[in-house]
Amino acid sequence: MTDPTIVTWDSPGHFCGADDCRWFLHHDVGPWCISTIGEYYPSSADGEMVPFGWPPMPYETMVFDRSQGDDAPKRWNETESRRWFTRGEAEAGHWTMVEEYKQLIEGRESTAHD
Repeated sequence: MTDPTIVTWDSPGHFCGADDCRWFLHHDVGPWCISTIGEYYPSSADGEMVPFGWPPMPYETMVFDRSQGDDAPKRWNETESRRWFTRGEAEAGHWTMVEEYKQLIEGRESTAHD
């Protein structure tokens, strides 16, 4: 089995307002973009943090399919998403998802070689 390439990005991987997020993690695992953002403070909110989604939570992770081979996702509909209440949960959840997608690739490679 080969270890899939995990690419670390120094910018958020999703959300058009991500420039106003004070925290993020963004990795590519094989063909998947795994992006976690949080602590969203848009200028229109007068210094208040704005949560994501419903029910509102301050952090979210989304996974996108990049199997076309370029930097843009195949489609901007997420493959999977999860949201978190704390930065610690978001960070742990992000790394759990990275590991889950890494194992998915390893399982595919193992089946292809059997």
